[in-house]
Formats: sequence, structure tokens, C-alpha cells
Amino acid sequence: FRNVTGVQTCALPISSVCRMDNELFCVAYNGGIYKSDYNVFHWSTVQKPNGVASKRKHYNAVVQYNNHTAVAVGNNGLVTLTHDNFGSTSSAESFNSTNLHGLLLLSESTGVCVGDNGSIFRFTF
Repeated sequence: FRNVTGVQTCALPISSVCRMDNELFCVAYNGGIYKSDYNVFHWSTVQKPNGVASKRKHYNAVVQYNNHTAVAVGNNGLVTLTHDNFGSTSSAESFNSTNLHGLLLLSESTGVCVGDNGSIFRFTF
């Protein structure tokens, strides 16, 4: 790194970040989805986290495929898909009970995610 500037600490339990269009999107362990411009200093809530911890979605990773499509994964098999910068989402909340920690989109409709105990899943949507 040649130049690291603008260090910011926030109270959000952010798990992962991706870029779509000219915005940054973060998913958080509290179930929230947040966005910011490239300045990274002003965040707004796209999806409000559930206040009841036992019913909360827990996101662990998000990746972007193109300027509008992204997928987020989390605990208990949570997979959330967007084709409009998280304006609306389509969720498959429990395709299994595995905590998912990372993913790669192979195309706009296919991906691979990894989770606990060496689990690897190929999914389509």
C-alpha cells in the first residue's frame, strides 16, 4: 500500500463489502445491509437489521457479479440475491443449516459458496 487514508471506525458489525455502480454495499453480522459512496464516511441503511437477536439474519460475505447483481451469504444457509443494488431482494433463507462464510459468482445465475466443516455448495438462482 502506498497511501492509506480516511481511516474510519463505526459501530456497525460489518462482515463484507462489495461495489455496485458508484456505491459500496456492506453486509453485517447484525443482518443489516448498508451503502455508502466512495468517500466511505456516510452510510445509509438499505435493510434494517432485526432487533430480535434470536430471529436475526447474520450475513458473513457479499460479492458482486456486475453493476447491479450481488449475492450475500450468512448463517443457517442464508443466501440473498439482488439484481437492483439491494433495492429488492430474493432470499432463500435456509436451504440448509450450514453457516456460509464465502462465495464466488461464476455467472449471473450460478455460484459456489463455502461454509462450516469444509462444506462447498454450488447454487443456481
